[in-house]
Order: sequence, then C-alpha cells, then structure tokens
Amino acid sequence: MVHLLRRSLQVWSLVAAAWMLPCVAYADSAPFKEMREYLGDLRNGSQDRWFATLGQLAKSFDDVCGDTFCEGDYSDLSALSTYCAVSSGGIVAQCVWLFAGSYSNVSTKTGALGLKRKIFTCNLPLARGTTALALVDALAVSGNDDPIQRPLPGTTSSIDDALVRCLH
Repeated sequence: MVHLLRRSLQVWSLVAAAWMLPCVAYADSAPFKEMREYLGDLRNGSQDRWFATLGQLAKSFDDVCGDTFCEGDYSDLSALSTYCAVSSGGIVAQCVWLFAGSYSNVSTKTGALGLKRKIFTCNLPLARGTTALALVDALAVSGNDDPIQRPLPGTTSSIDDALVRCLH
C-alpha cells in the first residue's frame, strides 16, 4: 500500500512538473501581458501614472454613480478593477472595467433574504492600434478634468459612453 501511494505521488509530481514547465517558459516570452505588468516592465513611471489614473476613474465613477448608473435594480454598483491586455509591442488588444451590483428582498413572513448579484464586464471602446502609453497619456490625471469623460485615443468615445451602454 505504501509503495502504491509513493508511486502515485511520484506520477503526480511528474505530471505537475510537466504541466508547469511550459508555463514557466511561456511567462517571460508571452505575447500579451496585463497593462500593470507591461507598464512595470518599462520602468519609466508610466505604471505609477496608470495606478493614479485607475484611482481617479473609480472616484469619477463614484461621483456620477447616483445621478446616472446607479439607478434601478442595481443601485449600489461598485467599480472593481480595470484590466487591459497589451501586446509585447505595446498595442492594447482589449480593456475591460468590472463592476459589481446587488439588491435584496426580505421575506416578510420568514425574514429570509433574497439576494440578487451581478458582475458587469464593460469593454472600453479602443481604436485599433491604441498603444498602452497613448492610453495612459489620454487618461492620466491632470487638473480638474474628468478622465471618465475624455475621448479615448483615436476615437470620439469616452469611458462614460461605454458605461452607459454596459450598465443600462
């Protein structure tokens, strides 16, 4: 029995090692990375600008939420995260902004909560060929200008336009 257990562990160890090997080799030569990782690799301060921009976008959303997006069933929308896939050449393939919303009902007879929840995945309307640095530059925090309202590079659309389509 011990021999079978030891043999089984050896087989699973080999399977795990074989499965991990391509992932380790692929990690450094991946054709796409998430924006945070891509900008961090550049070491030019753009990652810090991106983080500041994400914070400002979340604040902007919170500021307009009650008057626009946060009506109806999901009146407690919360901005979760923004993710962008960037090629090794710096071209943004896709960006999404995730939101979560919920609402509840209480049974007046039993006191049981009925909870409804939803995750919204909102695609940002980026022009083909938009670079990561152009996106950071277009949305970077500057003065009182609201980044959620700014046109995205190469378009006339803003993030606000995308959210109207996604969250309503």
